Amino acid sequence: MQKCRVYTPMGDGTYLQRDFQIQAATLLGKLRGTSSKPIKAACLMLNICSIASLEAYAKQVEKLTTQWPRCWGLIYLADDSGRAERLEKIRRKLTIESAQNRQVPREWDPNCPWSCVFVQLAMDTDFCAERIHHPAAAWTASGGKGAPCVAAEAAVFDATQGGQRALGLEQELSQTSDRRKTQANRDRRQAKKRRLASDRSELARHRAATPSSGKGAGGAKGKAKGKSKDQSGLELCYSWASGKRHCADVAPGGECKGPVKRIHKCRICLSPSHKDADCRSG
Repeated sequence: MQKCRVYTPMGDGTYLQRDFQIQAATLLGKLRGTSSKPIKAACLMLNICSIASLEAYAKQVEKLTTQWPRCWGLIYLADDSGRAERLEKIRRKLTIESAQNRQVPREWDPNCPWSCVFVQLAMDTDFCAERIHHPAAAWTASGGKGAPCVAAEAAVFDATQGGQRALGLEQELSQTSDRRKTQANRDRRQAKKRRLASDRSELARHRAATPSSGKGAGGAKGKAKGKSKDQSGLELCYSWASGKRHCADVAPGGECKGPVKRIHKCRICLSPSHKDADCRSG
């Protein structure tokens, strides 16, 4: 027993991969070194058809395997379907045309039809195009990739109505759920990074807006060392006390213009009536 792999289009651009077991004597042509001697011998012994017709059909199958070496699974299925179904259809068609006095191939013999039928099957370009050429070209153009499928699943797909679609939908939902989980984790990580960046930026702005008190915050005296808080523990406005930035033009007793409201007092003597530069304490 040998195996062949066939890719079946699913209709959405994907291909289903299936593995079929075949017997060495099923092919008339040479597939991967397989001979057709048993079938030839049986056809000749039973006087079913001539050796010329068998050779013509074998040459056609061998030609297809040479043209599409990676798609010989499709050729196997086409050969099996052709001998099981197409041969009888061709025989019936030629029988009807002969009975109606229509034109038929000159080698047609109603008493021994299979020689002519095998030759006609080898020359049936429409059948080859439908079963081999078009599927093989589409599969090759798509990159030659398919989703693997075991034989048991393939049997369920063939025997159960809607089974393939239901399982495909379940797999699609599972893949969609996995993608959503991955995207959710990615969004959480990015949100965490944004929060940390925002906290660092806010801390930097706060440090830039708050003056360095040094030892003056501990109660040291002198104009060079100002306080950062008043007697009640409220923060002092460095912009108003130093006469710089947003509160530089605010009069004594006016409201703070900074993003964080602070007290307008002298950082040296804690008086609300003048700024640091006008303080006479020290």
